[in-house]
Amino acid sequence: MKKNYLHVLQYSEQKMGAIRERYDIIRYLLSVMQFLNIEPLDQISNKSEDADVFIIVDKMSRLFWGTNDKIHSIQYPFQLKESDGLLISTYDDRKIDSETIAVLLTILEGRECLTRSIDDMLDYFMDTMNDFEIRDNDYAGFCWRLLLHLLSFEPGYLRYDHDENEKRRDAVRHPVDHIDFFYSSNNTFKVGLKGQIGLNDLQTIVNINERCCFLNY
Repeated sequence: MKKNYLHVLQYSEQKMGAIRERYDIIRYLLSVMQFLNIEPLDQISNKSEDADVFIIVDKMSRLFWGTNDKIHSIQYPFQLKESDGLLISTYDDRKIDSETIAVLLTILEGRECLTRSIDDMLDYFMDTMNDFEIRDNDYAGFCWRLLLHLLSFEPGYLRYDHDENEKRRDAVRHPVDHIDFFYSSNNTFKVGLKGQIGLNDLQTIVNINERCCFLNY
């Protein structure tokens, strides 16, 4: 298992708010990948002090971010490799560079076109290719496959909360310590915990190579 500790927020004004839909997850994932494309590998710490993003590279690689009281986690859906002093993300054995990330972020701004029909989605994609003056069909095809992958991969989202807000506290319905699974209001549910846990505990819970955690229901 390889752990990478990042300090993304010192280079970005983007604050990760509530996760309400897939687009929130994709945008944050792309912002982290953008950071990796410019941050030298020797500056990526193996120490957790003050880090705000953690990437655990294993059989099931995952991305973690947040604070001690609120830790988000999703699957990291790309291969990570060291190249030219950077920790880069790859798909189909091809680097996802900063230009590609900019293209994808632009496409995601037109989410209404991405959800109406496949024809509208393709038209919007081609318009974006033209805006970026992309004429290489092989590269355009790579961007299209990458977009479809982002829109369809299973993020495996969960969030640990230590929430002492008295307006929400309820020993049965909203315990102080709990894990929220999924992000949409139609699917999300909580599993209560007996006490506060940390990042290492959450990593153990989602790691298929670690001991299984049991619910005493």
